[in-house]
Formats: sequence, C-alpha cells, structure tokens
Amino acid sequence: FQKHAVSWPLAKVMSRLGAQLPFEQARQNLLADYGVRVSKSLLQQVCEDAGGTILEQEDQQRQMLQALPPDEQIENLPDSQIRPEKAYVHADGTMIHTEWDWHEIRVASVAAEDAEGEVLGRDHRARFLSCEDFGWQLHLQAREVGYQHAKLKAFVADGAHWLWDIADVHFPDAVQILDWFHLSERVHEAASAIFGQGSPEAEAFAGARKDELWNGRSDRTLAALEGLRKRLRSQAKRESLRKLRTYLENNRHRIRYPRYRMLGLKIGSGRVEGNCKSLVGARCKQSGMRNWTRRGAEGVLRLRAAL
Repeated sequence: FQKHAVSWPLAKVMSRLGAQLPFEQARQNLLADYGVRVSKSLLQQVCEDAGGTILEQEDQQRQMLQALPPDEQIENLPDSQIRPEKAYVHADGTMIHTEWDWHEIRVASVAAEDAEGEVLGRDHRARFLSCEDFGWQLHLQAREVGYQHAKLKAFVADGAHWLWDIADVHFPDAVQILDWFHLSERVHEAASAIFGQGSPEAEAFAGARKDELWNGRSDRTLAALEGLRKRLRSQAKRESLRKLRTYLENNRHRIRYPRYRMLGLKIGSGRVEGNCKSLVGARCKQSGMRNWTRRGAEGVLRLRAAL
C-alpha cells in the first residue's frame, strides 16, 4: 500500500468498506465515521489492488501446480488440518457487466461439516477463469477446507455440462447430485409449456413427476413423459417435453435422491446460488455499476469473499 501512501490500518478499513459498499458510499462513510478524507478513485484503487494482490498469489500457486507432471501435481497439493465428516463442492456462473459487455463470472463455494452438521470451514470465490483454470481453483479451495479427508463428499450442481466436466476431472470420488430445486424448476417449466402456466393440469403433472423423482422412481417419470409425447400434436409442446426428458436422461445417475437423503447429504446448491446474489450481485450488479474492469471486479470480490 506504500504506492498509494496509505497506512496498513487505513488500507484495511478502506478495503473492508469498499468490499461492502459502492465506492462513493464507502468514501462518505470513511469520512463520517473516521474523519478520513480520501478520493473515491483512491479508495477504489486500494480495494482493487489489495484483492488483486491476493489473487496473484493464489494464481501463482495454481499455475505452478498446473505446470507440473501429473504425478508431481499430487505430491505438491496443499493439505489441511480440518477433518470433516462431509464436504460439499458447489459451482455456478452469473453475468456481470465489465468492459462494455456482459460476461460470465464463475462462482465457487466449498464447505466442510462435522457429524452434527456444524460448519468447520468454508470458502468462496468469483473468478473470470477458463473452465480448466476454474477447475483447479475449485480443487485447491476444496483442499483448504479438508475435502480430501472427508468421509462423504458431494458435488452439487444445476446440470450445466461444464460443471460436471470439472467434477469428473477434479472430484471423481464425489457423489454427483443434481440440484433438486433446478430439477423442480425444469419440471414446472415443461408442465407450464404443455398445459398452460398455473393451470390445474400443469400443477397436477408437475406434482406427480416431482413425487416420482423425489422417491427415486425416475423410470416412472420417463415412462409418463413418453406416454404424453405420443398424445401431443403441437411441435412446441413436444419440444418442451423432449428437453425435460433429455435433461433427466443425461443426469439419471445424479437424481438418486432417496440415497442422498439416507446418506444425510444436502441436495440443493443454494449455497452457491446465494453467493451469486450476495457475493457478486449485491456488490457488482447494483444500479449504475457497468464500468468494472475484470481485474477490478475480481479484486473487490476477493475481499468480499474474505469477509
């Protein structure tokens, strides 16, 4: 922080405020609460540089591992003192406006719990990374909370192919779970498209299919969809049904919900969904926030993740 002529204690306060509030509001609070007058641009620079410095260190660790031969990668992976009963890995993506257009930022969330469900460790990130780099980022985060020592491991996601690719490469020992709420949403979308939104027929159809899936009877669901397909004449309705069927077939080994409940595993990705809103959206997607640079947004979000 020497290049900004800001002391370490002041830089911490500025970083904390800038991670939580729009920079102008943070500047005003700094003046009102501490009597310290700084410019909005200085406060922004300090926050972005602070978070960016941390990310540079983390990227160096990741890139060093990625450059090693596979056998040496395993030997150099970091360890953790945490010994959890269960470990969860979640990931998703959300859009923010940076550099004159909307771009997807990938959001990662990992957590470790003891036998009573108490959280032993958690970590969050939001990064503009390729799928390959993001997979490594997620892997390292998971190890920080003791994923490698957990008795039960779960990767919970919404069905996007890039997420399952990461799970296959970096978390092959995890139970893959299709987020129940995304699945329910898909069922309701298809029901609305076929029978009309809010109609009794749509509600009855969605309720029956969800009951089957919740109880592990996906074969019945697929049979019901096939039977309905034969009766439909509308091409648009048949297409909605086809999309739901494909979604279920592609994720058939990830919808064994009775087994997951028996193991005591959570079946929702609400943690990462919440981070898309609270970590990213609440700080980077407020009214007028369309002038982020990728580096600046990542730096501020790194501080926000730490908070």
